[in-house]
Amino acid sequence: MYNFDDVKEPIENNRYFGALFLIPILLAFIFGGVWLKIVVSLMGIRAYYEYFQVVRVKKINPVESIGYLFAVIQFGLFFTGRVELKVISVLILIFTVVTLIITVFKRDYNFIDAAVTIMGFIYTIAFFSLIILIYEMP
Repeated sequence: MYNFDDVKEPIENNRYFGALFLIPILLAFIFGGVWLKIVVSLMGIRAYYEYFQVVRVKKINPVESIGYLFAVIQFGLFFTGRVELKVISVLILIFTVVTLIITVFKRDYNFIDAAVTIMGFIYTIAFFSLIILIYEMP
């Protein structure tokens, strides 16, 4: 029924490769500070990229450029040290308005595309931002 000829043999002891990948992430969570912000930012943007890949399979055209721009802005704000939950909420509101305005003026996108882009931002970027906010709580 299924033909798995194109699947390569698993690498022996691939636990070591997983450990090599997870040790820096674990150290970033232990030491915190700038390293935590960098790791969480990269993980959040990678999760957003994966979200867009899955959405594209369903023939939805997300507004990727604005999504990535606001993701970089949000994670960039953490490096300034002036971020609170209010700032993230306002940024999500501005992102929503800008994305909806783009769907009105660009005929390449519709409101479903905008809704999926906004939902992906909240699902990935906002939740990864909460990791940093929780770590910086007094």
